[in-house]
Amino acid sequence: MKGTVIDWKSRYGYGFVATEDGREFFLHESEVENTKKIRVGNIITFDVVDEEKKTPRAVHARKTGHGKCHPFCRDLEALYADVERSNIEEPEKGYRLRDIKKMYEYFEKVEDYEQYSNIRNAFKDCKEGA
Repeated sequence: MKGTVIDWKSRYGYGFVATEDGREFFLHESEVENTKKIRVGNIITFDVVDEEKKTPRAVHARKTGHGKCHPFCRDLEALYADVERSNIEEPEKGYRLRDIKKMYEYFEKVEDYEQYSNIRNAFKDCKEGA
């Protein structure tokens, strides 16, 4: 299954993952196989046990994407705010804001770490060239 971390208590090492259909699963850090750094918004793939319980458990979990908590998303949010308060004429401002929003939505769903790096580096190159 695939879901997004909706609550994470890093002090205690557990939290909850929700799937797109709204089901929630308990996740303990001991069940995360490829990292211990979990944050709200991360994209996780996992198997399920105890499905008959009120809150089933996620096991054999792997972090496959950063989701909204990746630094690049913060860069895009800052860029959106900069464009929003700039003195650019209205039609052009609308186009730029729309493009930033689309890039943000796309980036939230990217699951390949190498692809993250490629996109972020291209973005940095564009910012430095401007």
